[in-house]
Amino acid sequence: MDPENDGFDYLFKIVLIGDMSVGKTSVVQRFKNGSFIDRQGTTIGVDFTMKTLVVDGKRVKLQIWDTGGQERFRTITQSYYRSANGIVLCYDITSPQSFQSLQRWIDDVSKFAAPNVIKLLIGTKCDLEEQRAINAEDAELLQRANGMFSFVETSSKSNVNVDNAFIDLATMLKRQYDQGYHETSPSESFHLGAGGSTPVGWNWHQRGVSHSRMTDLLLDPAIRTWVFLPIVVITFMIGVLRHYVTLLLMNKKKVELENVADGQYLLRSRLLRENGRFLPRSSFNARRQFLAAEDSGYLSKAMQRPSKGPNPMDPTQMTEMLKGNMMNMIPMIVVGGWINWTFSGFVTTRVPFPLTLKFKAMLQRGVDLVSLDSAWVSSASWYFLCMFGLRSIYTLVLGEENEADQSKAMEDQMTGAAISPQQDPKAAFKAEWEALQMYQHQFAL
Repeated sequence: MDPENDGFDYLFKIVLIGDMSVGKTSVVQRFKNGSFIDRQGTTIGVDFTMKTLVVDGKRVKLQIWDTGGQERFRTITQSYYRSANGIVLCYDITSPQSFQSLQRWIDDVSKFAAPNVIKLLIGTKCDLEEQRAINAEDAELLQRANGMFSFVETSSKSNVNVDNAFIDLATMLKRQYDQGYHETSPSESFHLGAGGSTPVGWNWHQRGVSHSRMTDLLLDPAIRTWVFLPIVVITFMIGVLRHYVTLLLMNKKKVELENVADGQYLLRSRLLRENGRFLPRSSFNARRQFLAAEDSGYLSKAMQRPSKGPNPMDPTQMTEMLKGNMMNMIPMIVVGGWINWTFSGFVTTRVPFPLTLKFKAMLQRGVDLVSLDSAWVSSASWYFLCMFGLRSIYTLVLGEENEADQSKAMEDQMTGAAISPQQDPKAAFKAEWEALQMYQHQFAL
């Protein structure tokens, strides 16, 4: 073993799992430092340590993740399975409950870890032979039934088989990698190594990639010319075309003179309340009488006018709605299908600031690489970013009220603004009439 040398030829990630108090942390401490603490504290979440071994003349560095066994940490633990190369399942030979819980841990590994992950079964506290509750034969049956490569009983207190367990696991990982057992792909491969050593390529199944940091990429400049710019230009031109086609197909709404007059009189009433103090009392009362008289006032007559709300079953209105939906959906389907057919799997650009992993699903649609940094943007995601980012350009070129902005239509549909009921004009007239009646005039001059 060569623990002092930071250089390495292989790097493997090992995750220890099992119930609380089975002795996972003691196993790690004995392997790492050769020490044993009788009263070990409970692991909160996940602890991390590293150890370098020499296997077949090569330096093998193990990243060891010691996970908390409490139920509240299970969700945190599951996220570490995806990139693990080896899983160490631990149980206490004096605790039947910890052995029975192994099946639940095995199910989690099958669900969240890579299919070709190497599994090792460890029975801890073998020095407590007089308190044994689990026979070694039962553990061996469980090991063989679930495809684990080995089973070993250990004692951190007596230093029994702890080092041997990790050496066997590191040897199995290295030799199976050397034999080409694991899946490799040039598009996802990357190198590990340090110092002057020759790096050794390493790649697992896509769900099980192991790495010490996110993979960095060097983009081909031709991508900007043949992928990045075409998506921007085509998206912009489709929006301009959509604007003019919509103007041709959609009927222009006619504004009725009565509606214009209603709006102006409501505005005049509000201005009268706000600035009436600058008018003599006689002038103010004459204007209020004209607007709010019981029988002859404009607001009073408007309140008694029958409602003329839009008919939801009007064929003309339904046709206009259908046209609007077609103008929203057809360009999106055409451009989205064209991008998926032509540019599927391309990485187009990188945002100039760091992002968390939560942005991967939004920015990397169609590129499912665990090792890819969250700041990279795929071609499909770049199209949707263009839809929202071109809004100000459309406003500059086509004016404020344009039909090219698809993102606005999408927002209206999500918020319900496109189908929100119109306000009853009678309520507006009544509210303004009551406010004008209650207004107390005081001449300010």
